[in-house]
Amino acid sequence: MSINNNIKFLLDLEEENIVENNFLRNDYVVLKNGVTAKRIHFISSTKFYVCPFCGQIIYKLHDYRTVDLKYNSCGPQPLIVSIKKKRFECEDCNKTITEDLKCVKKHCFISNKVYQSITFSLKKIDSLTDIANNHNVSTSTVYRSLQKVDNINLPNTLPSVLSFDEFKANTSEGKYAFLVVDPINKSILEILSDRKFSSVYKYFSRFNRKVRNRVKYIISDLWEPYRQIILKLFPNATLVADKFHYQRVVNVALNSVRKRISNSLDNKTAYQIKRNWRLLNKNFDDINDKRRYFSHLLKRPVTDYEVLNYILSLNSELANAHSLYQDFLYIINLDNSEKQIQLLDKWLELAIKYNISEFDSVIKTIKKWYKPICSSFIKYEGRTLSNGFIEGCNNKIKVIKRVSFGYRSFINFRKRILLVFY
Repeated sequence: MSINNNIKFLLDLEEENIVENNFLRNDYVVLKNGVTAKRIHFISSTKFYVCPFCGQIIYKLHDYRTVDLKYNSCGPQPLIVSIKKKRFECEDCNKTITEDLKCVKKHCFISNKVYQSITFSLKKIDSLTDIANNHNVSTSTVYRSLQKVDNINLPNTLPSVLSFDEFKANTSEGKYAFLVVDPINKSILEILSDRKFSSVYKYFSRFNRKVRNRVKYIISDLWEPYRQIILKLFPNATLVADKFHYQRVVNVALNSVRKRISNSLDNKTAYQIKRNWRLLNKNFDDINDKRRYFSHLLKRPVTDYEVLNYILSLNSELANAHSLYQDFLYIINLDNSEKQIQLLDKWLELAIKYNISEFDSVIKTIKKWYKPICSSFIKYEGRTLSNGFIEGCNNKIKVIKRVSFGYRSFINFRKRILLVFY
């Protein structure tokens, strides 16, 4: 293989009719942004060209035109490929035609390889500015590359299990966007620009009734419009409440009780209780009863259990709220759905008996979503159904949005999300 072919192989140049320009040495050039780039010189070896106007074969050379193309770098410095193209003169139609290059589009000075590399970089969670700097192009060029990405084909059917959720998009089309995924096969099914009832209803309505009837379970948070959509469009589906969301309701109630009780105590004791708020929220099984440390609250070396017991001894209502919270954690972590439902009924009776004001809304919420909560105890193909996968998607989407400082165009935001996930 010749030196010329070696260079073209390393650069992955598609042009067959260019050779290294022996009259010019490869050199360095200072770009407009002050960065020094390497420059490699090539010259066209084309013998003839077909006239695009009359179709005749042209042999007459008119002159040369040199173009400097931004190319993928082979090292730490940017690379410029300088190609001396030929211009042919057609004797039949008196037109002057400049030969085209495969490696770049007409009237463009950024090679196709750079655009391909930009599209590949958009699959990673990097900001548009970083991608632009890495490719020695402007941020606008990267943004235009994102706009030109073809729509990614998403599944055109519905699986047996669906998962609904929304995420904060803050685009020109709305504050929240709607996300629907397949939690079993771990794939995104669709991203809608808003979570309005009409938009979500319209999306699922495009599937025929036979496809919608195959859906067995739908997992969502405690948002009423989702339940209404399921009742109207998915007659055979069971709504499953996501465990995190209804557990959080109980957790918020416990913390509200703690804050109210702390306000009734002296400042020093209230501060120490506030410092140990995580201890109150921990599951009993996760509390360390072996490690001893000095407690400013009790003025002696203690374990976490001793601190917890002392805090609960300060107020009976706080102790009852903590007991309800621990019992609730025990119920949702059991591995027997029938027993879980029985214990949940008893838990509701106990919560009503304790008559803690902060738990009134908890009781109301659990009664309102009783069936979906009980459905979350059921296992599907040996696994517990939850919004774990979709919440992970939301976290990744937040990172995509944060590194890019947000997107005003929902279409471009959607494309970037799908590029990262697929």
